Amino acid sequence: MADRRGAIQWAWGTVVGVRGERRGLQELAVQVDGSAEAETAVAYPDLVGRCAAGDRVLLNVTAVRLGLGSGGVHFVAAVAGKTGAPAGEDVPGPPAARGEPGHVSGASLWPPPVGHIVKLRYTPWQMALPHWEEAGHPLRPQLDEAERRERPLNNMPVCLAELHSMVPVLVTALRRYAPEVRVAYVMSEGGALPLPFSRHVAALRARGDLVGTVTVGHAFGGDVEAVSPHSGLLAARYALDADVAIVAMGPGIVGTNSRYGTTATELGDWVNRVAALGGIPVLVPRIQGVDPRARHVGLSHHTATALALALAPAWVPVPAFPGPFGARVRRQLQAATAGTSHVVVTAGLPSAEDVAAVLEAYPLLVTTMGRRADDDPPFFQTLVHAAQVVARRFLHSNSKR
Repeated sequence: MADRRGAIQWAWGTVVGVRGERRGLQELAVQVDGSAEAETAVAYPDLVGRCAAGDRVLLNVTAVRLGLGSGGVHFVAAVAGKTGAPAGEDVPGPPAARGEPGHVSGASLWPPPVGHIVKLRYTPWQMALPHWEEAGHPLRPQLDEAERRERPLNNMPVCLAELHSMVPVLVTALRRYAPEVRVAYVMSEGGALPLPFSRHVAALRARGDLVGTVTVGHAFGGDVEAVSPHSGLLAARYALDADVAIVAMGPGIVGTNSRYGTTATELGDWVNRVAALGGIPVLVPRIQGVDPRARHVGLSHHTATALALALAPAWVPVPAFPGPFGARVRRQLQAATAGTSHVVVTAGLPSAEDVAAVLEAYPLLVTTMGRRADDDPPFFQTLVHAAQVVARRFLHSNSKR
C-alpha cells in the first residue's frame, strides 16, 4: 500500500476580502495562519456556503505547497465562525430567452433544489443534485424522446478536445465561421470537477457563445447534471438543443511520461460513445510546435494514444503544415492511424491573421502550458482549422430532425 500520510496539507486562515465572484464560485483573499501576505483561495458556496471577510476557514493548501499550475490556489474545505450568507442567496438563475446561455427549449434548468443522485459520493462534500435522468425532472421528457431514437445524436458533430484551454478557441472560432451555431459544452470528470472553476466557461456564457453546459459523472455545476457520458451527450442535443457539442475535461489534465498514465485517454472512449449514439466524432489533435518534452512536439503522444484506443472511426482535422515540421506531423499521424479507419483532414492552414481574428474576438487571454499564440502557432492553428472543418463539412448541411 502507498504511504498516504501528508497526501492532504491543511492550514487555517482568515478571509480578509472577496476578490471576485461568479455563479458557483468565490475568489477570496485569505490570511493563512503564519503567513505574512494575503493569498488566493477558492470557495464553492454549494459545498461550504458563501464566505465573507472575517470568516475563519479551513484550507486545503496542497496545490500551492506542490507548486501546481491551474490548480495552484487554496481551497476552502470548511468555515468556522461563519458570517457569510447561506449558499444560494443572490445567485441569479439562467436567462430564459432562446440563444442566451442557459436556454433549454422552454424547460427550467433549475428544478427543486435537492435531487436523489449524489455526486462526490462517499466524501465529506457529497451532494444530492437534480439529474435530468431522474423521474419527475422537467427535462426527462426530452431524454425519453432521445432514447426512443435509434441514432439519437443524428449526425451531430462532437468536438473532442484534450485540454481545457482548447474550449474557448474552438467555441469562438465556430461562432466566427458559423455565426448562428448553437454550441454546448460537455465537461467530463478528467480534470477539475467543479465547472465554476473555469473562467473560460464563465466568459463564454456571459458572451452568449454557449447555449448551456453539461457536467457528467462527478463533475458538477453545469446547467444540466448527467449521470453518464452517454447521457451527457444526449443532454447537449436534446436538453440544450445544440447543433454541435464540445467535450473536454475541466482545467487540470493529469499526464505522465507513460503511454496510458494520463486522463487524456478518455478521448478514445469519447470517440466510441459519440459513434455509438450516431454522432460524428471529431478528435481535435494536440499539436505543438514547441515543448520541453519531446513527446509533445508535433502530434502529442496523448493524441496518438487516444487514436489507438478509439474503436470507432473519428475525423481528425490537421492543418497542412509546411516544411520539416509538417513532415514530422505527417509521420506521427501515419504511425498513429495505421490500421485504423480514422479520417485525417489536412486541407488548409489557417494564417496568423485567422488565428489573431479568433483570439481578438475573445475577451480573455488564452495560453497553452503558459504559451501564447505567438509562442506556439501550430497549437492554435490546429484549433482554428478544426472549427473550419466542422463548420464547412458538417454544420451547414446537418439537420437536427
